[in-house]
Amino acid sequence: MKINEKVDNLISQIDSKKSITRDMKPVVVVGKITEEAQLIYPSDKDKEFLQIVQETYIKLLINNGHDPIKARQSWVVASGGNFEGYLRNHINQILNQDGVIAIKGDSLKRLTKKSKKIAELIKFLTLPAKRRCTQTSVDVWPDNDILILAKTNENGWRVLASISAKTSSHSRNTSVLFWSIAVRSLGIKYFLATQDRDNQFIKECMSDKVKQERRLFEAYCDRVFTSNPRAKYCSQVKSLIINDDGTSELTNELLGLKKRELPNTKGYTVSANELEKY
Repeated sequence: MKINEKVDNLISQIDSKKSITRDMKPVVVVGKITEEAQLIYPSDKDKEFLQIVQETYIKLLINNGHDPIKARQSWVVASGGNFEGYLRNHINQILNQDGVIAIKGDSLKRLTKKSKKIAELIKFLTLPAKRRCTQTSVDVWPDNDILILAKTNENGWRVLASISAKTSSHSRNTSVLFWSIAVRSLGIKYFLATQDRDNQFIKECMSDKVKQERRLFEAYCDRVFTSNPRAKYCSQVKSLIINDDGTSELTNELLGLKKRELPNTKGYTVSANELEKY
């Protein structure tokens, strides 16, 4: 089946279920399309899958009277260009009003030239590695795809969690598991957020057929969040499917984490621009 045929089929399924409404925010629409696409096209390769979601989003907007150029611009903003960018948008849309921000790890590192306080945060998050052969030390930056920070006061931020964002877990499972253990000394949470395109989490955790990868992620990650609609959940594996109001179990978990870590913090509304002034 060609891409355009898959897009038309996906739109037909979405329309029949009435799963997308006009009042939904663009980031939520991306999530709803992705969820339906994973049900219909679970075996498509990542690049083609993203194209299907992209073209479906754009065509839905055009069908609703949007200008084609503005529809494409809306996709770029809402999707963030990839799964990681989409996750940051999702978290920021819901939690910025509660003083929580999601930022790309490497983007935070680039701010060290502008801020000594950011440089201190980066120093805290950087892990020392001892090279036994040369008896020297090197500084290693963990796999911080997304860092979650909360504003503590007018002039302070605290790192709450690091999120490893992966479309599939199998190809990177060794890396994710290693970093989930390595960052424990920092006292922050380490989550895996995945589309689970390789179906690592579709068997019950108590099943005899559960995959070894799932067992390891349950054991070593603080939590796993998956947007695979076929996933079987447990206390360690949670849903990343977006609710109609834009929230998810991931945003609920992060908000709860912030309240536990900073119970007496006053309410702040934040944005990425504030970190540049920190």
